[in-house]
Amino acid sequence: MVLLSAGIAGLGLFTMMLVSLFAWELVRYGAGLRKSGEVSMTLQLPVFWVPYVMAFACVVVVLVTLYRLFHPGKALLKP
Repeated sequence: MVLLSAGIAGLGLFTMMLVSLFAWELVRYGAGLRKSGEVSMTLQLPVFWVPYVMAFACVVVVLVTLYRLFHPGKALLKP
C-alpha cells in the first residue's frame, strides 16, 4: 500500500512538473506572439491571448494535482 501511495505521489509530482513546463512555454510563446503583433488571418484579431488562456488552464491543472496530493481520496467539490 505504501509503495502504491509513493507511486501515485511520484506520478503527481511528474505531472505537476510537466504541466508547469507546458505553462511556462505557453507564456513565452504568447509573449512572442504579442511582441511580433501576430493576428488572425481573416478578422485581424490578436492571437497572443490564446496561449495565455492555455497556460492558465495548465496552472489550474497543477493546483488541482497539488490538492489531490495533499488530500487523497477527498472530493474537490461536494455534490
